[in-house]
Amino acid sequence: MHETTNLKKQLYTLLKKHKKMTIELHELQDAFAGNVDYTTFAREILQLEEEGVLVPVKARGRNRKTPSLAYKYNIAKNLLREDFHRELQRTSLNLHPLINLDRYYRAGRDRWEQDKPWIMKLDHYLKNNPLPPEPAPGPERSFQITGNEKWYDEEGGRELLEMVNLDEEHLALTHPPDPLMWAANPFLFSRQQHHHLVLENKTPFHALLPLLQEQDTFTALVYGRGKAVISGLPLFYTQTGLSPENRHVFHYFGDIDPEGITIWHTLEQKMPVKLALPFYEALIKKEFTGNKDNQSINWPAIESFLENFTENFTPSRQQFLKNMLEAGGSLPQEALSSRELQSIWRNYFERNAK
Repeated sequence: MHETTNLKKQLYTLLKKHKKMTIELHELQDAFAGNVDYTTFAREILQLEEEGVLVPVKARGRNRKTPSLAYKYNIAKNLLREDFHRELQRTSLNLHPLINLDRYYRAGRDRWEQDKPWIMKLDHYLKNNPLPPEPAPGPERSFQITGNEKWYDEEGGRELLEMVNLDEEHLALTHPPDPLMWAANPFLFSRQQHHHLVLENKTPFHALLPLLQEQDTFTALVYGRGKAVISGLPLFYTQTGLSPENRHVFHYFGDIDPEGITIWHTLEQKMPVKLALPFYEALIKKEFTGNKDNQSINWPAIESFLENFTENFTPSRQQFLKNMLEAGGSLPQEALSSRELQSIWRNYFERNAK
């Protein structure tokens, strides 16, 4: 039974993709050669004849096998679509009311066949469980629904919920931020005042990591992972165990490009984060590259960024920086070598962290 059902699906797919309005019998046979016996194959072709999907071209005659098939068929493409639509309609009647299949009429049979097994799992979950009262992260709820914890975040589950018009709120899905990545100087934990350096990229983090326990100014070095720091840094106190009641000063260093500046500006609106100016002052002396013209420019963020540069940063230099950013120019943190970064941070201990 399963073989027959699968064969029919394959025939429908073949006929739907066939570019001509007619098809030769040998084309149909070649598509399934060695995979199915003639009797089973012929039975399905005759069923399609009965349904009017395949219409024999009488002038070409029929073969002498049993069952006998026409040597050539006209394809009723409209019935192929109608059959698919009828299948969607029948399936919809049996699904949980929160699952809507309307988008599949436009998406087509291939997308439907791809998503159908997951939709059936989702339907089974909704029919056999009350809507969850307690929120849960994607992997946990994904495992409850499909038995696969990666389905929602990594294997198309999020997109499928959109396809069937099912709100995440119905499944009480949450999206907790990724844990903050950081390193600490444990000898400074007992202090009442702490300085922490936050870096946008991985390369400068590893360049400065060997210096962390050589100095007695900075308690922690934080790898921000680009935009992830915006949701991750508020977890700092929970992860480190350091009391927020003590004084903490966060110093930030990121790329000089529209996105890097916006990351700092967005973060600074959530919690006090000062620019690590010695790094920026060294970076801004490097030659701009022109590879960030696809980034949108947040001018309020750039103006706020420039307000921090007062010493020896003339209006003409500020305008030059604006022009470079508008033209797609950028200065990534990696423009400073590891040796330069380490030298700057050693001087930073005395200059800025007081």
